[in-house]
Amino acid sequence: MASSSAQYLNLPIDDYGSIASSSSSHSTFTGLGTTSGKFFMVVGEFIRRGIELAVSHHRLGNLSYDLAPANAMLAEKSLYLRLLEFTRSGMYSAAIRRKAWDILVLLIQEENTANLACHLLDWDEADMFLLDMLRIMPAGWINVNGNKHRTLKLRKEFRDLQHPNSTLALHVMRFLTRLSQALQTSIKLNEDNEGDTRSLLSSYVDASGKMILGPGVYLRGTSMRVARLPLHSLVSSIICARLNQMSTMLSTEPSFTSLSPQSINIHAELLEVFRSMTHDRTLQVQTRELIFISLTRSYAAPLAHVLTTWSKADLHILITRVMRWLRPFVQESCSIDCKMPRAYLHYLANHTNGEHPVIPFLYFLTRLCIASPLAASLCMELDLIRLLKTMCINNFPNPASRMNASKRVNKIAMSDVHSILTMLLGALSLNPKSCMRLLQAQDIPLWFLSLYYSPDFIGLPNSALLQDVWMELEKPLLKLILVSMELVLKRDKPISTREADFLPLQEVYRDIVGVLRENKSEPEVMYSASDSFLRCIAIGGEFRRLMDAIMAEGSSNDTHIIITVVLKSLGLYSFLPPTLVPPSILERKHPVHDLRKYIGRLARFYSDELKLHTSLVAELIGSEACNARYMLIDIYQNSGQQCITDDDTSSCRDALGHTYALQISSVQNVTV
Repeated sequence: MASSSAQYLNLPIDDYGSIASSSSSHSTFTGLGTTSGKFFMVVGEFIRRGIELAVSHHRLGNLSYDLAPANAMLAEKSLYLRLLEFTRSGMYSAAIRRKAWDILVLLIQEENTANLACHLLDWDEADMFLLDMLRIMPAGWINVNGNKHRTLKLRKEFRDLQHPNSTLALHVMRFLTRLSQALQTSIKLNEDNEGDTRSLLSSYVDASGKMILGPGVYLRGTSMRVARLPLHSLVSSIICARLNQMSTMLSTEPSFTSLSPQSINIHAELLEVFRSMTHDRTLQVQTRELIFISLTRSYAAPLAHVLTTWSKADLHILITRVMRWLRPFVQESCSIDCKMPRAYLHYLANHTNGEHPVIPFLYFLTRLCIASPLAASLCMELDLIRLLKTMCINNFPNPASRMNASKRVNKIAMSDVHSILTMLLGALSLNPKSCMRLLQAQDIPLWFLSLYYSPDFIGLPNSALLQDVWMELEKPLLKLILVSMELVLKRDKPISTREADFLPLQEVYRDIVGVLRENKSEPEVMYSASDSFLRCIAIGGEFRRLMDAIMAEGSSNDTHIIITVVLKSLGLYSFLPPTLVPPSILERKHPVHDLRKYIGRLARFYSDELKLHTSLVAELIGSEACNARYMLIDIYQNSGQQCITDDDTSSCRDALGHTYALQISSVQNVTV
């Protein structure tokens, strides 16, 4: 046998051709045994594949049950590895791989990916898994080499997840960020344990010097640290490609100012990368640029909607970043350095003429404080009010005008700046905690009144975007104005002449009278307006002259109606001494001069009797000690005293002394 083999091997080269040609000659016929053998081989292969398909479907069914949302956290590591095995390209049929991806999509959608991310680190084809995962994403989610990726269709019950407006993209982004964090942790842990770390290039070369290419090239025959560096780069490149796609959409889509599903999902992905990828400086810089672009394009509504679910620590980082972007609008000496976004100078150079570029920043903070009480409290903790006051003192610096003199703002634009700043303070007053910090400062109520009644503020904002917020904050602003006025009037130290110069008394008093004339507001608002109405008159001086001028503009009947509204709002209408009984409503021709005298006597009586805050102050500040309605009639009913007369006013004061002392001590924490 050996000799025949040797003889065969020693044949000339021409003899090899004759042997090969004889096997393919037309005179050679295939026997029945050969045909039947091929037939049985095909049938056997078909049966084998059918059995493998049935077994694979059975195993996937068991995996689907074991990795259900209720059992995913308790599942063994081997189950995740089996599931990953069914996603191998070229090893299983398309139906098997599709069913495996159905289970994976369900895990990602339910965010049960903590164990999956850990097990993926030890799998030898993690890179191919990530590339296949891109195929299940909605069309247009990412562009590869300038072309949209081909989408792998899932089962019918999962098709809605592949819609562009679905939340699958957000859950996949969270999975990628979690995987990146796990990779970063693993790389750091293995840096110190690595003695002689092989270079990244050597991981592609085997012992014989040949290049190793194909599935799993990153993880084959390398150290743990070197193996995971390329995988970490792949995850970062996928996230970076998605951010590039977001950049295009943020620059071209004009509908992101509203709360559409698409705008919410895109901003949710963007903010998730900003919050989670703190260890990747490149991605952090890119996300800050995109957040700045979104903010300056007034996409505050979807941003604020997403931020309502953030923790205090994450909100602290973002609000601090936005306040840092506000510095060039606070002091003219503040320059735009390399720490600012690259889009900053482009924004200042290209913003619309006649508009102040600070408005989008204040609009975002206003929307955020309306949507998130936690954000409002953080703004007060970060001393946002001091920054805003400095901005007002410096007359709202405009860094765009330093770059181009034609970028100066007009009077309407300055009015919009005052309006959005007023609305921001109104948004801060919606939260009791932030409102308490806002009103506890000695100078904030007076500063707010001077800002609201500034001659630069001409009324409703000109921008349509700001008008919607103005309508939303109309009632809270009215309450804040009345409470600020009440706190200014009830200070221990009276208003000085210098402080009165910052307070447009005529405008304030006209608004108070306007609220009383309409008589359509809430009882707490009417009570506070009536309280300030009488206390303004009791102070005398400028307030008294303003009252005379305003009341003289109307008829005696209008004046009588206002007096009646004040008495009813304060609970004094049927509870006055004989000398202070209001004139009869039937006396239409009652002299206005007598009515003014009556209002003066009533105001002095009221201001001497009651010095506590009204229930509107309690509503805004949220103190339980101020929940009672501080009305004279309630106090006297509880004490059992009779109606007040001129003779027993002092005795009533003595009887109520204990009640006043208790109430005053209980509201010291909210007294400004």
